[in-house]
Amino acid sequence: LCESTLNNTESSSYRYLILDPHYTGPLGNIKIITEKGWCGWKLQSFWKSNVHYNLCLLPPIRSNRV
Repeated sequence: LCESTLNNTESSSYRYLILDPHYTGPLGNIKIITEKGWCGWKLQSFWKSNVHYNLCLLPPIRSNRV
């Protein structure tokens, strides 16, 4: 995300689903995964302009296609 995206007030209501690939705990323990923040919906304030992020962005989903 660039500085202009972080400061865009129009996107302040967006949420980002973050799935952290660095999780190494037991499989299927959803409680730990969500409570410790390995997976969850993050607000715009989660992103910091002075931090580098590696992102995998999925294409938009269209209602008539899967």
